[in-house]
Amino acid sequence: MTTPTLADEWGVKQLDLDAYLKRIGRPDLSRARPCGRTLRLLHRAHVETIPFENIDIVLGREVPTSIADVQHKLVASCRGGYCHEHSLLFGAVLDHLGYRVERLLARPRERPGRPWPRTHLTLHVHGADGEWLADVGFGSGLLEPLPFADGAWCAQGEWSFRLAPHAEGWQLLERAGALENPMYAFSGHGQRAADVDAANYYTSTHPESPFTGQLVVMQRLGGELRRLLNREFSRVLSDGTCEKRSHLDDGDLAKVLTEEFRLTLNAHEMRDLLARVADVRSSLAPPPVTTHASGGG
Repeated sequence: MTTPTLADEWGVKQLDLDAYLKRIGRPDLSRARPCGRTLRLLHRAHVETIPFENIDIVLGREVPTSIADVQHKLVASCRGGYCHEHSLLFGAVLDHLGYRVERLLARPRERPGRPWPRTHLTLHVHGADGEWLADVGFGSGLLEPLPFADGAWCAQGEWSFRLAPHAEGWQLLERAGALENPMYAFSGHGQRAADVDAANYYTSTHPESPFTGQLVVMQRLGGELRRLLNREFSRVLSDGTCEKRSHLDDGDLAKVLTEEFRLTLNAHEMRDLLARVADVRSSLAPPPVTTHASGGG
């Protein structure tokens, strides 16, 4: 693995753009103009192709953040990842295509008693015709980039989102049915790669991280949000209605991973994962569509 230099802090030179575009089904965008249309096409294809998942953490593995490691996992190995992996990869793609990208660390929605740390990685993207918030790594988040401004609700498929002023700078909100759910808040100040590494270490190792004690796999696909928490699989519609299957046995859990989320695991990984995922509901209360435990990395 090559260590990025300061001049290539985010490892963009390690990126295999053609392999990434083939993975998301958009090889036609290799020479596309760095504009809003291109960004929307890339963003939606990424979200609907590469799931959010924390399988490596459940398996007791480290979560590397180099572009070489991330693209080997998410691109070559047909796996998913959580926010740091998704956003680092997507940010490198956008840099390569000529956008200017700022990596931001956001604080996921508040929890009772003590706020979460700023651990979620999202992107402020500057293109030829505007600025956007791009976030392919919040499992229950944006389908498409959002104009980076205090604005009206923007419909994305069956969901709506908007940015609003917040004490920390900005807040991303989602509207699901009659509910307005805060997703995360952020200051808008760009981060360094070392800051992201520190957030990634907390998220993948700290006992209070929502990703160290349970299996989490999510993806917005079609008109629904698909969500797997340990052995409970659910389909959540935009109006908040939810269809659940609880206490999946090993065969059903393996089928959900490979058929619903199209994840590729070898036989040893699948056996180890099934052995580690407890046959219990999440220790958390059943979360709404947008919680840190069910989305942000």
